[in-house]
Amino acid sequence: MISDQFLRWYLPMYAAVYLGWIVWRSRFISKQIGKSPKVFGRSDSVYDYVGRWFTLIRVLVLALIVTFVVSEDAYQRLVPIPYLEVNILRIIGLGLASIALVWIVLAQTQMRTSWRMGIDRNTTTVLVVHGLFSRSRNPIYLGVMLIRRWL
Repeated sequence: MISDQFLRWYLPMYAAVYLGWIVWRSRFISKQIGKSPKVFGRSDSVYDYVGRWFTLIRVLVLALIVTFVVSEDAYQRLVPIPYLEVNILRIIGLGLASIALVWIVLAQTQMRTSWRMGIDRNTTTVLVVHGLFSRSRNPIYLGVMLIRRWL
């Protein structure tokens, strides 16, 4: 049985690892290539629109985790769908989210300096075709979508 007490510890830790990895990887790549790997801008393009939604979703998930940890009352009013509050679904969700995090870290590591947040039309990089990229062109997005779907 996955208790709320366990989730109050695990979810903030998970979010810290996920966001910490993104920040660390961004800084690491930035130092290697001499510019930010974040290429989302503020234009009306579809790429920048998607970037804004990714940021908003990240903020909302963090707000939900904080609400869950800080106030059970507020969380109960905001979110739960009773038929999803089943232990087996919690186990499956946490398992898939954990696998997705490992998947993202592995994929970003395999990309080396080709990793960007967004589509960088101004920089040509080597096409990554090894590891997870030999099976999927977008394994990082797959991992991110699994996290958002199951967490």
